[in-house]
Amino acid sequence: MSKLFFLLFLTSVCLSFSKDSKSYLLQTETDLYYPINYGQLDDGKVQIFVGLLDEKLHRISTDRSSNFDFFKEAKPLDYYNYWEQKGEEDYYILLTKVVYVLDKEVDFFNESLLTNLEFLQKKMPDYDLEKISTNKFHIDCGFLSPSFDYDLNFYRPPFTDNRVSRIEEFVKQINPELGSPTLSVLQHNHSFSRVMMHKTSKMSVCVSNYYPYGDEKTIEVNYTLNYIHELPPNFLGGYKLLLKEIKSGIVDLIVNTRAVCATL
Repeated sequence: MSKLFFLLFLTSVCLSFSKDSKSYLLQTETDLYYPINYGQLDDGKVQIFVGLLDEKLHRISTDRSSNFDFFKEAKPLDYYNYWEQKGEEDYYILLTKVVYVLDKEVDFFNESLLTNLEFLQKKMPDYDLEKISTNKFHIDCGFLSPSFDYDLNFYRPPFTDNRVSRIEEFVKQINPELGSPTLSVLQHNHSFSRVMMHKTSKMSVCVSNYYPYGDEKTIEVNYTLNYIHELPPNFLGGYKLLLKEIKSGIVDLIVNTRAVCATL
């Protein structure tokens, strides 16, 4: 049964969820290369792609929309080279791409705000956050959920870090219409605790790019690569339950973020 509680961890990887998910805001896309739908974004919608592969890098779902090529479309996000260092370990691979609009100008989102503990805590009210150092945090997700640490690194063009530059070139090929972001935030989630002696996740890397949009608005595009040890058991819904909760977590975090930004 401990696998059930594993669900609680996944949406803490750059995300947070609650019981009252605004799932009607989600527009699920069929592949990673979906174009930006500005009309839907203006209406408050959230475009999302979610894909899941098994330990052999095969598609788990029979739904073709969940498919992606690990080496071409996911591994480029593996900034810390976990894959090359994994040894005998195998992982499930979860890849997401999320696009949405925030009603603040792009310069509002800066290093000071995005490392502000009060701001982050309001975005994720169900979790306890601790600021360990300038850009490092610890998250306690509560009873029967793993805790973990995450680090933030901030980059602006021109991207002089070679690995970040390669990531930015990769995502620019996916949506060339966006050009270069004003700000790119790389979040590394690691040191996940066990739940009832069971492993939860190896790591995740989130790349959040901020682009100016219209009059005093911002488009955020978020890519997240997760290496996962276990999935929910089939009798609880298996991967379908996992994907449902992931989507729920994404939209709820965005709703929280919009609400917090509106007060600032």
